[in-house]
Amino acid sequence: MNTVQLHTYLTQQLPAPAADVWPIGMVALTIAWLVFCVLLLLHALLRRRYPAPPQQGTPEHLYLYPLHLRLWHGLNALLFLFLLISGLLTHFTLLPLAAMCWLVHAHPYAGYLLVVLWCGFLAVNLFGPNGRHYRIIWPGLAARCWRQARFYLIGIFHAESHPFITTSAQKFNPLQQLSYGVVMFGLLPLLFLSGFVLTIPQWLPHGTAYWALQGHLLLSLFGLMFISAHIYLCTLGETWKETFMTMLDGYHRHRVHIVENK
Repeated sequence: MNTVQLHTYLTQQLPAPAADVWPIGMVALTIAWLVFCVLLLLHALLRRRYPAPPQQGTPEHLYLYPLHLRLWHGLNALLFLFLLISGLLTHFTLLPLAAMCWLVHAHPYAGYLLVVLWCGFLAVNLFGPNGRHYRIIWPGLAARCWRQARFYLIGIFHAESHPFITTSAQKFNPLQQLSYGVVMFGLLPLLFLSGFVLTIPQWLPHGTAYWALQGHLLLSLFGLMFISAHIYLCTLGETWKETFMTMLDGYHRHRVHIVENK
């Protein structure tokens, strides 16, 4: 079964809705994502309306992201965005036929490459020192997450000290650890699995290809919400571009405060 036949087969698994009507589940998910984006925009407007006073403390640069991690991160992000965009475009048939055929052909190969990168991520973090940043300390986790969430919602507007100090021993705050863990060890494996079975729908029990396709789309939209939040949170540094610079030169920039990572 070639890629065009595969796309045709999967399209046939979708129930035929009335003209110009989206499935109610898709409408609900789209509204949820738009509401999420509105909340992020509201937070950004409040930051602009009530700018925090200049931060205190001594500036410090820590080299936490070597070149191979930055290259992995960049390629991983590009592939994820390509898969997300190409998947949505082909799902809703929003482009001319020639472009659609190219995207349908390229989509699974981009997915295979992302699987390779994910396997590299597992190897590096299971057997290398970088894995310590993903190991969650469970005692007191709820309290640490609450302090971090409160900082994002309230403290950031009052120039409060960040409740978590980034160090060479731990570069992720508790909310980052949880979200990265859910995405890398939960969301992505499920996306890979659902995407793989969609390449062999003729092996699936009758009627299950539709649900595999819907599950794959649902997981993709959760991924879109994660990316939206991830990009926005990257603007919460002392300047909006501070965190983005980290992915260019590898240095994390912050100010030293007398705070302990409890």
